[in-house]
Amino acid sequence: MVEKIREGIFWIGVNNPEGRDFHGIHTPRGGSYNSYFIDDEKPTIIDCTNKKFLDGWMESLKSKINPLEIKYIVINHAEPDHAGAVKEILDECNNAIIVCTEKCKTILVGAFGVDREFNVVAEGDELSLGKNTLQFNMDPMVHWPETMMTYLVNEKMLFSADLFGTEIAHENLFADKMDNYEELSRDYFTIVMRPLYMQVKKAVDKVRSMDVDMICPSHGPVYRKDVEKIIDYYEKMAINPEEDKVLILYYSIWHSTEKMAEKIAEGIKEAGMEVEVVDIYGANVVGIMAKALTSKAVLFGSLTLLGTYSAYYETLFKFLKLNQQKGKKAGVFGSFGWGRSSNSKLKESLAAIGYESIDEIEMHYGPKGDDDYNKLKEFGKNFVKKL
Repeated sequence: MVEKIREGIFWIGVNNPEGRDFHGIHTPRGGSYNSYFIDDEKPTIIDCTNKKFLDGWMESLKSKINPLEIKYIVINHAEPDHAGAVKEILDECNNAIIVCTEKCKTILVGAFGVDREFNVVAEGDELSLGKNTLQFNMDPMVHWPETMMTYLVNEKMLFSADLFGTEIAHENLFADKMDNYEELSRDYFTIVMRPLYMQVKKAVDKVRSMDVDMICPSHGPVYRKDVEKIIDYYEKMAINPEEDKVLILYYSIWHSTEKMAEKIAEGIKEAGMEVEVVDIYGANVVGIMAKALTSKAVLFGSLTLLGTYSAYYETLFKFLKLNQQKGKKAGVFGSFGWGRSSNSKLKESLAAIGYESIDEIEMHYGPKGDDDYNKLKEFGKNFVKKL
């Protein structure tokens, strides 16, 4: 599949509308793996694909050019979804030179066995393609150590690798023709970019210093209008992602903590704050991670089970630590039978990931009548007052 972006510039990537998982992200609208072809005096490919999609990718390339005519293959990022098929591609593009960073070269040689001529580039280096010029801008640890962005100077186009990406199939190539994909952008950012958010902020600052009117990432739609929106969004998610809402997470076997969560949520709503309630059993961990990242505070609920909280929280806590949100406001609630310890154990685990527990409530065998339900609603109201 080939789509024209501008005169002489084409998307030759791969759509995977049936894909439902990417790095743990639930992708109900599939995924895309973007690759670009610049038809110039020195024909150039920017980013490739992985082996799974090699045949379709190669068919797209051959519909535009004889692979033997390719002069350069620019690798912005050496992760297998972008570069996994590079050795097989070089078998067809037998005259091509690989353009990448020094660290990227090391990965391509070590991980994929690439034995080819390299043009190793550094910050600010330029490469003439004929009518067009490429400029290379380093952004290490966004999100691997070898990453860079490639700027097509004449066209003011930025090939940004994973930065500014979204994991969604191309229902349309351009972002201005796609609807309601913001949640997928949030989830993608949370797991791919947020763990190294300061490096992301530095990369965003670098992009702001450039004259960019189109952004072509490695995943998701191309931004040809209002590019400031995606730049602003990534900066917000890196620096100040919290919104005026509370996330309530719970695990329940016999509905006691579920009932507690529902009544606490009523109190939060009555206090005028948005709230979302999520049963962690069977929920997508990355989705919860993203909801927590963008919430002002998080409440954690569990019954006491074998002297502690539900084991389903253990993996979630490891993911939440990646959010890098020390000081995040939190609270705990729970029910207990013959022993009470879920709240204390939850607070210990929250402290270990840097969360600040500001309130708690627990009930013997869960809520049993109007008095208990009113206490839970009041707890929700008071929790909001403490934020």
